[in-house]
Amino acid sequence: MKQFLLLATLAIAAKCQIFYDPEAVPKQSDQLKFLSYTAQYGKSYSDSAEYNERIRYYMAVDEFINSYDDLDV
Repeated sequence: MKQFLLLATLAIAAKCQIFYDPEAVPKQSDQLKFLSYTAQYGKSYSDSAEYNERIRYYMAVDEFINSYDDLDV
């Protein structure tokens, strides 16, 4: 239960720190990771505009998570 509360608190704090850049251009490696994610969880998007928005948000969150992993938080 303590771990869940810690993760919930971290998620709230992280939400304020994630920098979402709507102009970001995804690299092929980011696209592959995102497509793997969509396939794993059965996600689908109605048009390319929604897909582009979702992949950019995914990149921002993934970068944030990786930066925290590097800090051993």
